[in-house]
Amino acid sequence: MPRHSNRPTGVTKLDNEYVKTIPADVYADIPKAVWAAIAISLATCGGDTLDDAARAVVHEWAILHTNGIVPQRVPASLRAYNRPEDEA
Repeated sequence: MPRHSNRPTGVTKLDNEYVKTIPADVYADIPKAVWAAIAISLATCGGDTLDDAARAVVHEWAILHTNGIVPQRVPASLRAYNRPEDEA
């Protein structure tokens, strides 16, 4: 029996509207570690706030999920990184 999802059309675990903004060959050739470095750099103002990197990434993930950009929910094991004000 097929599972039904409330995720927006075109959003999958491997693809989303943000991924589609980058040419496929560019996306495919960038290693995960480089994507992580880019994400951390952007989330921490170029590394100025590295102490908050985990919180910033988990918080952004929650926002992306809430807005239907990514279908993956933040797992309970990572929710501790969010502060109460992040949940608002």
